[in-house]
Amino acid sequence: MGSHSGTFGIAEGSLTVNEGALVGGSIALDLNNIVCTDTASWMTEELKGKLVGHLKDTSFLFVAEHPTAVFEIASVEALETADEAGNSHTLTGNLTLRGETRSISFPAHVEVSDSGIQASGVATINRLDWGINYDKEKMSLSEKLKASVQKGIVGKNVEISFSLTAAR
Repeated sequence: MGSHSGTFGIAEGSLTVNEGALVGGSIALDLNNIVCTDTASWMTEELKGKLVGHLKDTSFLFVAEHPTAVFEIASVEALETADEAGNSHTLTGNLTLRGETRSISFPAHVEVSDSGIQASGVATINRLDWGINYDKEKMSLSEKLKASVQKGIVGKNVEISFSLTAAR
């Protein structure tokens, strides 16, 4: 199965630090500002535009009705030692997509200094938990191809990578 990559614009955000540690915050993503960053040679600008349009429509993010996605940090737990990927914390919070809010937890690398905060990580979510149920039956595929992709051609797990820098 192939993959796509891209970015979202940030509508607004804030992080809360207490005694030199990240303790909370929220970030709102502007889903109208999706950019496809695929680098495959066959991925023309026209195809990128079609993909972004498709992601914004009712099959996926339903941006007309839900123009932002929000992640609100509920807790930040420091790990005793960093993991193999260099993650130092576990972030837990509520992710709202398409008007549905679900709790998620994921490892992250967090550094707090006098100048600000740097945080990065990867959260993996199951798109079905937020009602993103792309209907493979309505796709214009041959019956043979439809039968071979019993669970659809779009994977249910989506990786959301982030890298944030916030000044104090």
